[in-house]
Amino acid sequence: VPSWSRLLLAVAVAVGLFSLVPTVRFLLGIAIGVPSILEALPPVLVAVPIVLVMQSVFAIGEEVGWRGWLHGQLRSLGFWPMALLIGAMWAVWHLPVLITLGLDGRSMITYLGTILAAAPLLSALRDYSGTVWAAVLGHGLLNSLRVALEQNTLGVPTQMQAWVLDIGTWVLWILAAWLLLRLRGLARVDHPGSGGDSDLTGG
Repeated sequence: VPSWSRLLLAVAVAVGLFSLVPTVRFLLGIAIGVPSILEALPPVLVAVPIVLVMQSVFAIGEEVGWRGWLHGQLRSLGFWPMALLIGAMWAVWHLPVLITLGLDGRSMITYLGTILAAAPLLSALRDYSGTVWAAVLGHGLLNSLRVALEQNTLGVPTQMQAWVLDIGTWVLWILAAWLLLRLRGLARVDHPGSGGDSDLTGG
């Protein structure tokens, strides 16, 4: 951990943003008429901390690979090409699991699109903190709070409602990463062993 203060701030940002986006999706679903299951919300929120711990432990191996080793290998591409390329490979890596589960095409688009859209935020957290641990927590929240809200608090949307929810959520993930880069000064950050500032904006 190069800087504990940066890690703690990145953890706080991870908790905030990875909680905010699923919450906005839930509220958007209600706003556009998707049936809500509000009575499921209290038990879901009680279960989330336990599932978060489990999912964060499971995410360590993935994050060491994606936002650890591969992030370092592709850093010279610039932030956005690197983050989106890692996200694309991360999505393709999940394909065998989705095929095995027998998901339909629409569900696979939702699943893979979310992976690709959330990847830049995980990369931004890793860049700021200089370690994968904030990304591990974000990954854990992605697989716990997000999944819990999407699968237990909203009913089945229509095709149009599903597209609105998905596209709106993908935009929010990308916007969250962009804002984090801008507001937290991530456009230029020092990396151990980089010999100075590294321009990660890709521009």
